[in-house]
Amino acid sequence: GEKHTLLLREDGVLWGCGWNQFGQILPIKGDNVLSPSKIMIDAPDNNDETSATDDRPINHEVVTQIAAGRGQSYFLTESGHIYASGTNFHGQLCLGHKNEMSLPSLVAGVDKYLSEGSDFSLLDEGVKVKHIAAGRSSLYVLLSDGQMLSCGKNIHGQLGLGVVDRDVDTPTVMDVAKATRVFSSSSSFGAFFVNEDATIYRVGFGFGARENWRPTPVSRWSLST
Repeated sequence: GEKHTLLLREDGVLWGCGWNQFGQILPIKGDNVLSPSKIMIDAPDNNDETSATDDRPINHEVVTQIAAGRGQSYFLTESGHIYASGTNFHGQLCLGHKNEMSLPSLVAGVDKYLSEGSDFSLLDEGVKVKHIAAGRSSLYVLLSDGQMLSCGKNIHGQLGLGVVDRDVDTPTVMDVAKATRVFSSSSSFGAFFVNEDATIYRVGFGFGARENWRPTPVSRWSLST
């Protein structure tokens, strides 16, 4: 991230350290985390039954990918869920609101998009989250069928929705198809995408034109050259 670090071990064990003003590492907001501290994520509870003495065991998620923005953190788990924590001023946690979250919270909008459909859903077809990337105040989600979702700050059109100057707080389909990789960084107001024929696309601020509101091919660039 801009001032915080996430560390992921091969077996899914996760640590974080650094700037923690918004709870992007641990729920004690405002205190810097001076040494790597373990981050644990509870799996969604699908049991609707409650009891006064809830003694059900906690089922921790296994994290497979991480991404960090300016003051927010994102986690993709083995179960296919995305979780987000930290600052949310521009809706970059994709939770449908703009409240800060000091605990990793399920990005339910991605699950909803994958499960929608009158006959067959994307989940029924085997589509899942393939990769996540974080911009300064935005999230990019690549699905295994090449679709892209985004949310967060959009003052430079960096969400690739064809509009500008409108924050988006839920995962929204981008105007890009057959993507295979996505790249951004905690200091970036944009992103790069690679599609299946190895063409590189750009979106957001500072790439050739001042702003690219839709994914635009990078002139004469290709991974095959």
